[in-house]
Amino acid sequence: MHLHFMIAALALALLPCAAAADEDTSGRFIDWDDGRTKVEDTTVPPYRLVGMVFAGSDEEGYQICTGTLIGPRAVLTTAHCLYDHETGGWRDQYYFAPGVAGPDAAPFGVWAAAEAIVPSGFIDGYQGYYSSVLRWDVAVLMLEEPVGEQLGWIDIGLDGAPETLDVHLIGYYPDRADYEMAEESCSAAPSQDVDGFLAADCWPRTLAYGGPALVGSQDSRRVGGLQVASRVEEHLLLPLSGIHAAWLRAAIR
Repeated sequence: MHLHFMIAALALALLPCAAAADEDTSGRFIDWDDGRTKVEDTTVPPYRLVGMVFAGSDEEGYQICTGTLIGPRAVLTTAHCLYDHETGGWRDQYYFAPGVAGPDAAPFGVWAAAEAIVPSGFIDGYQGYYSSVLRWDVAVLMLEEPVGEQLGWIDIGLDGAPETLDVHLIGYYPDRADYEMAEESCSAAPSQDVDGFLAADCWPRTLAYGGPALVGSQDSRRVGGLQVASRVEEHLLLPLSGIHAAWLRAAIR
């Protein structure tokens, strides 16, 4: 499927939400400085390993999330992008477009997924509200073709439980220009309110759902966390260590 065809379907699907954009919500937020910047060249690492995940159908439109190549065919993203408890579960179709830089700029094409994998805990543990399965909001798309053999991929994992660490967030944010990849660096530490998560002090109004939180130096860069939820004052990152790292490695084996 060509990207422009998918964009047309997405535009139609998003029309009912347009009226909400006129509502004045400025008083609901703290006035934070937006430290995000546009990625000017999405064709070089690590940016070409990050892309847009499309989940849905041509008839009903597509959910858009961010995904990251973590293997020849494996794309890391959030489970809620692939499986929707409120609308019946699995979505009809899944695609991944690495390095998208605009509505007409998909330098590496759009690739169909052969399989979507989420933890059983995300499905079976749902109690009627999203936070009941937040700790299992991680997923893998297995593409039909080994795109990573052409573009490369990035390893996952977070060593130990650091008190603080520097993170580099990349992805597609709903409040930015259409199909614009953006990035920001900030610090993260264990959340004081949500056990088992990292709290990042990046731009807090929204986040790139499914986007990577990169850690380490340029020579040892890896995905240490996953962008899963945004609160008024912080992002929540799911650390890819312990059981989550083990699940991911088993899923893409």
